[in-house]
Amino acid sequence: MTTILRSCTDVKTTKFTYKWEIKNFRDQLDNVNGSLASEPFYQSTEKESKWQLTLDFEYKEDPDYTSLYLNLIACKGKDVRCKYRFFISPNKSYVHDEVQRIFTPGLGWGFRTFMKTSEILNDEEGHLIEDTLTIGCDLEIQEDIPLNHNDSEIDTIKTTLEATVEKYKFLNDLDSLLNNDFDDSYLRIICNLQKFYAHKKIQSDHSSVFSARLADEGIMNDMTINDVTGDILKDVLHYIYSDRIRNKALALELLSASEKYQLNGLKYMCEIIFIDNLHYDNAVQTLLWADLYNAEELKKGSLEFICKNEKHVCTTDSFQSLLESNSPWLAEIYRTLVLNHMNT
Repeated sequence: MTTILRSCTDVKTTKFTYKWEIKNFRDQLDNVNGSLASEPFYQSTEKESKWQLTLDFEYKEDPDYTSLYLNLIACKGKDVRCKYRFFISPNKSYVHDEVQRIFTPGLGWGFRTFMKTSEILNDEEGHLIEDTLTIGCDLEIQEDIPLNHNDSEIDTIKTTLEATVEKYKFLNDLDSLLNNDFDDSYLRIICNLQKFYAHKKIQSDHSSVFSARLADEGIMNDMTINDVTGDILKDVLHYIYSDRIRNKALALELLSASEKYQLNGLKYMCEIIFIDNLHYDNAVQTLLWADLYNAEELKKGSLEFICKNEKHVCTTDSFQSLLESNSPWLAEIYRTLVLNHMNT
C-alpha cells in the first residue's frame, strides 16, 4: 500500500479587501439579464489567485431576494482555503457573518438570500449612495495548511468510496434524455412550481423511494415533490442521468437528498467531496452531518481526521461547541484516540 504524506510546516495568511462599485444601480437592475459580475480581482500583485463577485437577481425559490457570491476563477494550486465576509460600503450599512470555505477554480460560495432587493433600493436603509451600490468583501486566504500526519487510512476510505461509486454508474451517459419529449413512459415531476420531465423506469431503478411512490400511489405521469427545492431536485436529476455532480457547492444538500431518496451512488459521491475538503475547522461539523445522513464512510474518515489532528481540531469553535453540548460523539472520539495511541 502506498503511504501518502501531507506535511506542511507553516501557514501563510493573506488578508485583503475588495470593493465593487455599481453605479446607476437602479438602471442596471432594470436592464440587466438576471445578474451582474464585478471585474476580476487578484489576491496580490503576484496574482496567486483570481476572484470575482456576482450579484444574482433571479433566485427562483424566492425572487424577492438578491443573491451574492464570491467566485474563484483561477489559482496556482488545486484549491484555496478562504474566510470571507460581505458588507455594503462605504459606511458598512450591512455586514454579513464571516464564513470559511474551500474554493476550487470555477466554484463559488455565497448567499442565495443575501438581502431583499427592496431593502437595497430603500433610501432609508442607506445602502445606495447617489444610486451607487458598493459591495465589499473581506478575504483571508490561508495557504499550506499543516496536516503533519500519515492519513493512509483516510485515503483508503476514499478509494473504497470511489470503487463503490462505479457500481452505481450507468454504462451510458443518459443526460441527453432529460427533458426530452413526453409520452406514457415519461414522468413529469412538479416541485415548487417548477416542472421536470424524466423517465419512470430510470427513476425507479435509481431510487427505491421513487419506485415505491410510482408503484403504491398509482401515479400516471405526474409526481409532486415538496420536500426539496427545485434547484436541488434539478441537481439530483442531473446526477441520475449523468452519474455526475454538477455543483459541488451543493454537496450538503445533495447528501441530504441522497438519504431522503435512497440514492446510494449520489451519497458516496458526496462523501468523497467532503473527504477531499476535510480540514481542522470543518471536521467536527462534517462528522455530525455524516451521522445525521447515515454516511458511514464519511463518519470513519471524519473521525480518523479529527483523531490524527486532535491538537489542531480541539482548538476550533466547532469542537468547543461539541464539548458544551456533551455530545455522545465525544466518547467515540476519545475511544478512537486511545486506540490510535495504543497502536503507535
